[in-house]
Amino acid sequence: MMDVDKFLDRIGLNQSKLAEKLGITPASITKWKKGGGVDLVYLDQLLKMGMKIEEMFTDEAWEAVKKFRAEELRQEVELSPEECAQIVQAGIQMLKKEGREVVVLRQVQDQASKG
Repeated sequence: MMDVDKFLDRIGLNQSKLAEKLGITPASITKWKKGGGVDLVYLDQLLKMGMKIEEMFTDEAWEAVKKFRAEELRQEVELSPEECAQIVQAGIQMLKKEGREVVVLRQVQDQASKG
């Protein structure tokens, strides 16, 4: 179930205008609100229009997903020091690409450069 209303409120459109922009009927959007499937083409268009991931699901749908996945999320993941270093290094590179200043402790930097 999509939280289309939250998205519409945020961007200042009504359901009819959104349908017009997407080239579909308002009834299609009503189906999305009630849990009907959304074609990937429209999801892509909605994301390009600025829809946030959290607006793709209602609060109830998010809770259901979290409950369903809770068992898996509670399991521990074991990573080697090299795998941890690769994850940290990738995160640092992503932050730098975004123009953020990154300060890295020497020990972490040394481990990352070994990987």
